[in-house]
Amino acid sequence: MFTVNDLAKLIGFVDDSMLSQLQVTRFDADCFESPSSEKSIIASRGAKIDFANAASFWLIALRADDWSRREQYFVPYAMSALCREITSEDVYQIISERTYDLRRDIPAFLNPGRRPLAAQLMYNDWDDVAFVVDYGPEFATFHWETTA
Repeated sequence: MFTVNDLAKLIGFVDDSMLSQLQVTRFDADCFESPSSEKSIIASRGAKIDFANAASFWLIALRADDWSRREQYFVPYAMSALCREITSEDVYQIISERTYDLRRDIPAFLNPGRRPLAAQLMYNDWDDVAFVVDYGPEFATFHWETTA
């Protein structure tokens, strides 16, 4: 799909006005069985036609999180992405492992019945896991974090 070098070429052109092209679903700590776990999920999707490519979609989707008091960290964080190809099985294993204690349903666009054309693991740390998928007509992201 894309590399860190592709992100580097686009990072200066990220336009927050494109956020309106995303459908974003947020789950804060209160949406989990144990709010004290401080987990959160941001899932987003956007029509392929609205984005130049998967890399630009990913960068806009990252901006869906609130960077207002930590703007100086956006570029280093975005540039630390793994951009590692993963399988559809990996995608749904990650979703299953990170949503087992979620009290609400995940968005339908992340339903295991859908098979992505391509997927990339972007972060894979104990406190931060994210991927981006290409479903053909649309892109989607799943970003799980904990501050615990």
